[in-house]
Amino acid sequence: MHECKTTSLNTPGVCAATAEGCALCDIVPQAPWGEKSSLLLLPQDHDAETVVENVLTAAQIAFTKHHTGAVLITSWPETIGAVLSDGLSNATKESVSASVINHEVSDKTLLRAAARCRPLSSFLERMQYEWVRPVLTNNQLFSMLHPIVSTKDGSVFAYEMLLRARKPGTSEVIGAWPIIEACEKLHLQHQLDQRARECAIRSAAPYRNSSQRFFINFLPNTIYDPEVCLRTTMQAADEYDVNLNLLVFEIVETERIADMAHLKRVLDYYRSHGVCTAVDDMGAGHTSIEYLRELKPDFVKIDRDIVVNAVDDHIVRAELHKVVQIAKNLGIQVIMEGLETQEQVGVCLDAGADYVQGFYFARPANPPQQVENVHCLMQYNKAA
Repeated sequence: MHECKTTSLNTPGVCAATAEGCALCDIVPQAPWGEKSSLLLLPQDHDAETVVENVLTAAQIAFTKHHTGAVLITSWPETIGAVLSDGLSNATKESVSASVINHEVSDKTLLRAAARCRPLSSFLERMQYEWVRPVLTNNQLFSMLHPIVSTKDGSVFAYEMLLRARKPGTSEVIGAWPIIEACEKLHLQHQLDQRARECAIRSAAPYRNSSQRFFINFLPNTIYDPEVCLRTTMQAADEYDVNLNLLVFEIVETERIADMAHLKRVLDYYRSHGVCTAVDDMGAGHTSIEYLRELKPDFVKIDRDIVVNAVDDHIVRAELHKVVQIAKNLGIQVIMEGLETQEQVGVCLDAGADYVQGFYFARPANPPQQVENVHCLMQYNKAA
């Protein structure tokens, strides 16, 4: 669990709370290498040394060889990661250690770099996630809006703000989970958390005069001091003139909640400032139901797999009805997501869903798509 404390920026992994927000989360650290860096490769045996030299030579990447047998690349071409990843077998990668030298190459800096060496395989794995650093630095995040539809009248009740990014140097659009995975690998989750929230609010701004709410996802392991967290959110909401009462913070990956008591305090703090809360991907098991009782969110989203399986399985359907009833008894409104067929919609309506979401009605887009197929909701209500 990530906690903000009043501290210096030299304290790793701890937020530096200031009057304006979290100084550490505001900063995306530079990559541990750059154009002027050198890469030190330490093969463990002669065979690995020969293979590395052959791969670098074939790729026309200049290198020097130290008298100890270390291979020292004297430049940092953009292709180095791909060359080593594609040209070396997994066995060779495990037989080579790697480290970066960011200063003038000398016996002293070589010795220090050698002491920091780690397997080339893990070094290359980290390199493949480095695309996310300029995404955060250059504000290349954006949101897609996915409608959440009322089962009463087919109107758009809210939009879920789905995080996306454009990969630097390409037109490729990256989904939320690859972004989150890359940030976790590089320990940039908290920088992402702050920027994703601001991105969602900025994307909601053109629709702020409507009555729709905006669901914003966040992961439990990025939760920190609510005063600091909400302060940056309030600043963004003020800047883009989005009322906090329209925001719904949606907890995803509930199985990763490490400190339930802390999370409850955070949600209570948000609610005290007019922000609603939701829990995503709720299952039908005992643990999920206990989460509902503990957290008491304003909204709950039911796991799509339950809805899909409930179409043909009467036991799952009974479990679905049970979860919905428990939620309603707790005063929690129910959203069923991931709907792609009319049969799935019917199951949700029979169970008593308040809202529905999925490709059957619209796909995520910015600006948002026109909602379709609401006639099935009207027909159900008339029949009821």
